[in-house]
Amino acid sequence: MLIKRVEKSRIFKGITAADIKQEANQAIKQGEGELQIREGWYSLYSKILERQMNEKQREDMSGEIDQVTILSVNWSKLFINECLTAAKTPTIPSTPTSFGGDPSLEHADAKFIKIYANELQGLYDPDGSSGMLTSIEDRDIRTSSDKLRHLLEMKNNHGTPESQPLIYVGDSMTDFECLLEADLGICMRDDPANGGQRELTETFDRNEVAVPHIGEFSKADQNGIVWAWNFQEVVDFINITS
Repeated sequence: MLIKRVEKSRIFKGITAADIKQEANQAIKQGEGELQIREGWYSLYSKILERQMNEKQREDMSGEIDQVTILSVNWSKLFINECLTAAKTPTIPSTPTSFGGDPSLEHADAKFIKIYANELQGLYDPDGSSGMLTSIEDRDIRTSSDKLRHLLEMKNNHGTPESQPLIYVGDSMTDFECLLEADLGICMRDDPANGGQRELTETFDRNEVAVPHIGEFSKADQNGIVWAWNFQEVVDFINITS
């Protein structure tokens, strides 16, 4: 397994939380870094906040509509958190004490996103990380099945009102099972040559799962899966169906 080989090589040994934060800021820097926020993200962000505020005013669901969670197989939950923070998106850790309880992970306005992901062990130790992977309650998130397990646990622990469908957005093979489990699964696509997206598309084709464009939602089958180019198309869909 690739992750096991990376751990064994210890290429991340000595990495600190400060290093992670610096790399995240460089990756997002001024919108010109190696990582880019997908088009329409800020429109979706604003739309969800608007809906949350409307619910609070009505006081019928305590503002808990449209809860947003990131479920990732990537190495560093802190890196994801810092990238979103650098991109001006407030976040909150799923379990603040899971990886050392560093208070810098919590932000005063952090009411929007929860992150479930792996982490490098010992980021806050004086000598930095051991290079090994740690995870929430010693349960790694490395595969499609791992993601599905966490998704089902979140549904069971927090409950979802029948009027509020579970929407899952993904673009890789590790999202396959969660996309099928969701009430509405949205496959994100960009470059047709993207290996992960191509493999995911081909897998749905092999299993005869219809995946029309989100603008043709009526053509989706009982699995309720569509694809979109960006988050702006998701916002447009929400506006039409709200």
